[in-house]
Amino acid sequence: MTDPAIIPSAVALLAEVRRAGGYLTPNPNGTLGVDLPPADMQRLVPLLRQRKADLMVLLQRPEGRCPEGHDPYYWQDPAGAWHCGTCEPDPRAARMRGVTLAVLGERAFTTTPPTGDLPKPGSWARTPAGAVAELVLYQANGGEVLMRELNSGRLAWCAPEQLSWEMDWGWAS
Repeated sequence: MTDPAIIPSAVALLAEVRRAGGYLTPNPNGTLGVDLPPADMQRLVPLLRQRKADLMVLLQRPEGRCPEGHDPYYWQDPAGAWHCGTCEPDPRAARMRGVTLAVLGERAFTTTPPTGDLPKPGSWARTPAGAVAELVLYQANGGEVLMRELNSGRLAWCAPEQLSWEMDWGWAS
């Protein structure tokens, strides 16, 4: 955001909060919970106050059927907007196929790389057994990654250092 005199839209402001590593939470009492890194508080809080009403609407999960009449199944995109899962299927849903509480076990997990040396979701690797697998999600501390084998669809947790990542395969020119 370059000009502080211009108030960004609620969507742009929410995206800026997410880029800063922050979160906004609509509270039942009509207030907006703000979790931002200290360096961004002074810059963003005045803008958040000015767009509070729009942000509250944007962050509220829709109730009931969508405008097209579909059963209530909604998902939230990274900018915070809600979408009907029937009208606009969540593009992340296919990647999460088969991930259950049993698969997660007691692991704290994340869908974004917890360390800078881990590849992005959807990256490919060879397992120690030689199977080609897709990265699905991460243990929150980065100690393991959940991989889906290409041929069988089987999910398994692996230590990242035991995998041979696609970027290291040495493709012939």
